[in-house]
Amino acid sequence: MLLTVGTGAGANVNGFQLGGGTESNSTFSTNAWQISNDLTLVRGAHQFAFGANVAHWTSLSQANVRSPGQLSIDTTSTGLVLSDFLLGRIAGTNGLVQAAPNTLDMAQTYVGLYGQDTWRLGSRVTLNYGLRWEPFLPQQLVNGAVYQFDRGRFDQKIKSTVFPNGPAGL
Repeated sequence: MLLTVGTGAGANVNGFQLGGGTESNSTFSTNAWQISNDLTLVRGAHQFAFGANVAHWTSLSQANVRSPGQLSIDTTSTGLVLSDFLLGRIAGTNGLVQAAPNTLDMAQTYVGLYGQDTWRLGSRVTLNYGLRWEPFLPQQLVNGAVYQFDRGRFDQKIKSTVFPNGPAGL
C-alpha cells in the first residue's frame, strides 16, 4: 500500500492518497517465426530472381495497471482531511480509480512474394522490372474484442453480432 501526502506542484495539497495503482505485476510474452527464401537464375542476358517471405507473431500482455485501486481523500466535503476520511468522503474528481486486470492477446501474419528480371539489352542498356505481392493482413485481437474496420460494412450499416451496441463496420 502506498500512502502519499503531497505538497508539491500537482499534488493533492490538502489531502492524501492510498495506493498508486501501477505497482502491480505485469507479464509480456512475444513469439515469432519467419520463413523466407530467394532464388536467382541467370539465363543468357536475363537474371531472374524469385522470393517469398512468410512471418507470424503473437503477443500476449497481461497487466494489472490500476487493478489495486487508488483512493484519494481531500477536504471536498467537510474542509478537514481527517473528517472526510472518517466519513468515507473521497476526493471530488477521480477519488477512486480502479480497473479490472487487462489482457491484450494479438496475432499478425505477414506474406510477401516477388519476381523480377534484370535484362541486359546491350552494353549500355539494362532493363529492370518486377512484381511484388504483399497483402495487408491486419493485427487481430485473438479474443475478438476489437476487430478491423470495414468501410463496406460501415456503408451498409452492418453491426457486429457479438457486440451489437458497437458502431457499424467493426
